Amino acid sequence: MNIKYIIITIISLISIGCVTSKPEPKPKDTKLKERDWVAVYEHEVRVAIANDDRAAWNFFMVELLKEKLRLKKLKLEDLADE
Repeated sequence: MNIKYIIITIISLISIGCVTSKPEPKPKDTKLKERDWVAVYEHEVRVAIANDDRAAWNFFMVELLKEKLRLKKLKLEDLADE
């Protein structure tokens, strides 16, 4: 008879243990800071050089160049809109 109560208690705890009253987070609830990606990538390139890490240098140098190109395109689009 004690086993019956233990099983009922375990099932009850499992079924009500995952209930939460908080609403699910939505993407609009997340606030991201604007980052200066050029500064981040420049820092990572310097670190890669200091650590003699060619793979990291290649990766971050490509990302740095892509970011600079993206910013240049944005600037040109802004100038064209004026």
